[in-house]
Amino acid sequence: DASYDVWEKGQLKSVRSNSDQIKLRLPNQKSSQAAYRFNFPDQQVIGRFKDIPSVSTWYRFDNHFVTWLVAFLMRWGLAKLFRRPGWRKMALWLFMRSWLGSDICGVALRAIGVNKGKRQTVLLGVVGREEALMTAIVTAEVVRQFLSRKQKTGVYHIEEVVSLDPVITTLKQAIEGLHVEL
Repeated sequence: DASYDVWEKGQLKSVRSNSDQIKLRLPNQKSSQAAYRFNFPDQQVIGRFKDIPSVSTWYRFDNHFVTWLVAFLMRWGLAKLFRRPGWRKMALWLFMRSWLGSDICGVALRAIGVNKGKRQTVLLGVVGREEALMTAIVTAEVVRQFLSRKQKTGVYHIEEVVSLDPVITTLKQAIEGLHVEL
């Protein structure tokens, strides 16, 4: 529940978490669902260091009600209650004992732009199960690729040192039922 800046049309714009909603479809899903604005760090890095006029990040859960509930609690400031130890302990107890949703996890990138004079939308995404394993595989592949290249010392963005194809290949080999849309 915070205000932060995003790049929109090449200008910094102040926005608030959960203030806006878009429809977002993940790979292997037939319909779009509501996703809400959230201050993930990647939008800050991409917006400041890449020549991309608009960058924003959004979240959603596979359960529509849970997505709406989280957005509602945050938008109306009720999530601040969870900063208090008693409320936080109760919320954690509830979350650990209830099962809303599934173990499906996904990441999607939607790019909207103009190509040869026509407006186009491209969706890149990965949807699967076992989020911790997926994260470990991606991390290990990033490290493997980085260490196998002769890089000058310095700070790099992941896309500057990692090729996507080997990451996807490794994920597909390890995660049964992985859905990839590139």
